[in-house]
Amino acid sequence: MKRSTQIKNPNDNKNIKIMSKSKIYLSASISFKECCSESKLPVWSEVDKIEEPELVKKVAMTFHCFLVWKTTGLLQLYLRSEIKFFKYKLPNNETIKDIQSGYQSFLVLTECGKVYSIAQLNTYKEIPLSDPNLSKWDLIRHVSFFEENNLFVESITMGGGTNYYVCKGNKLYTNGFNSYGQLLNGTQTESQTPIYVCDKVDQVFSGVHSIHCFLTKTSGELFACGYNENGQLGAGDISPHNNLVEIKNWKSSDITDIYCTFSGSLLLSKEGKLYSCGDSSLTGTGKQSTAFTEVPTLQDHTFTKIQGGENFFIAQTSDYKLYGWGFTRDLFPNEGLSVSRLTQPSKITPPTYFAENLINFTISSGTKGIFIYSESRNSLIDDFKKLFESKKYCDSKIKLSNKDEIPCHKLILELRTNLKFEQIQNIFNQKNFTCEEINCFLQYIYYDYQPNREFIKKIFKSLNLNYPHENNLVSDLYKLYKNEDSKDFNILVYEDYDDDDEDDDDDDENFEEIPVHKLILLTRSGLFREMFENINEKEQNTNQIKDYSGKTIESLELLIKYFYTNSINLTADDDPELVVEELGDATEYYQLSEMSNLKLELDKIKSQFKI
Repeated sequence: MKRSTQIKNPNDNKNIKIMSKSKIYLSASISFKECCSESKLPVWSEVDKIEEPELVKKVAMTFHCFLVWKTTGLLQLYLRSEIKFFKYKLPNNETIKDIQSGYQSFLVLTECGKVYSIAQLNTYKEIPLSDPNLSKWDLIRHVSFFEENNLFVESITMGGGTNYYVCKGNKLYTNGFNSYGQLLNGTQTESQTPIYVCDKVDQVFSGVHSIHCFLTKTSGELFACGYNENGQLGAGDISPHNNLVEIKNWKSSDITDIYCTFSGSLLLSKEGKLYSCGDSSLTGTGKQSTAFTEVPTLQDHTFTKIQGGENFFIAQTSDYKLYGWGFTRDLFPNEGLSVSRLTQPSKITPPTYFAENLINFTISSGTKGIFIYSESRNSLIDDFKKLFESKKYCDSKIKLSNKDEIPCHKLILELRTNLKFEQIQNIFNQKNFTCEEINCFLQYIYYDYQPNREFIKKIFKSLNLNYPHENNLVSDLYKLYKNEDSKDFNILVYEDYDDDDEDDDDDDENFEEIPVHKLILLTRSGLFREMFENINEKEQNTNQIKDYSGKTIESLELLIKYFYTNSINLTADDDPELVVEELGDATEYYQLSEMSNLKLELDKIKSQFKI
């Protein structure tokens, strides 16, 4: 008889708070009366017209409207001047990778490298786009240029009328306005069709109302180009630059983000520090600066996110505090502040809703407004990040030429690279990779994070793999879920278990088996983690668990699939009411991540089937 251990919840009384609802707030100088429950601005006003705010992943904002990207892949556009809004679903269920806003249009990038545009009129040359003269808000249009030229777009950036596309092979294309040379092609000639500019480009930074930009090269340098009347290029002068000018003393490895307003620039370093240049109201010092200088009053804080608008900055700390400065009239709800310019950063009090409910939040901003909403985190990504950082349950070690060893999970490496662990190790033995390079590679492998693209590209090239990775973590885990041969563990489900027979281990006729990967259970469920950590010595080699939760095998199979895919997808054979009833307490019972979206998945089923 197979050896097994019983599953009982070791923490039945633990109260895990799950937020099924959320709210979105806006502070703006323009009145979004149709979208806000209050029109008395500038205070935080709840945007109560957005459906299912708990599913919001990102908000992108132009002068006239804002685009909402849902975790379900749905896009919703809300207009300033009209109560109605538009919904978009990409063809062939393409997965969205990013959305960006310009002055009067939006771009959408998919994981498969395609670009779509949303715009109303052919007013600006920032609209690249198929049938621009017919552009309407109710249409999302495919930008066919890139596929017609066999280009795979890896990232998009929008400025105030100018677009930037970094394509596979680090080739940069641009289109739109070019009044100060911000197209980076050495001229002031505008172009509605994307044009090739240069190669070896890693990342581009700009802002919704800026007419200048920054870019980093694969060789590590930082460059700037465009409007520079206030020294916002950080190049040490106030002359516009039609050609790229290198910004000395800064390397791509030092930079997390740069946000550009009309007359200033804000740089977020890898250490979480803020540096600014440009207009005196935007440097945080009250003085004009033509070189990046650390914002002095914020030196004691660590920042994680920066945003801005036409002429203001807002920055978010690692402990969810907000600071803002610049042209502030009608922008910041700073306890009655009414001056038109704020030259020193001031603390911004977020809506009390987030503090009262202990909800982490994020920010998005546009020309003249700031959105604040619940931070969207993928619990699957979150769990695999914790797995990587904990170094627990590792069954293998990567051995480096300098004798260092890096613990890892063989299953994860083989799944994400489609190579045998021995192959990976043999290639690493031939190269002089550092621990830092290997750890950057592993972060990408475990949870799709790219702390240093050059390190990752270097290792991918050595492994003869495509970069960026063809699949994300979710798609690879789905392949793992479908691979029955690799499953190394079984959950024995007792549907008609009698409490009086709890110790009867010989009654093996009443169970059915669900094959799984033990590592997935350990990664996704606190209950399974605690059980395996507390298992007694005699049961160390157990390869099955008896589940006495009373849930049907159909419901548990859906839960196990959720562990791999982070979603609940019913088939025609599933009973929606039974699934909702039986998995209603699964988040707490199986001790899933506090970021788990299982309850949201069940809420979607309730809505779909009107339960």
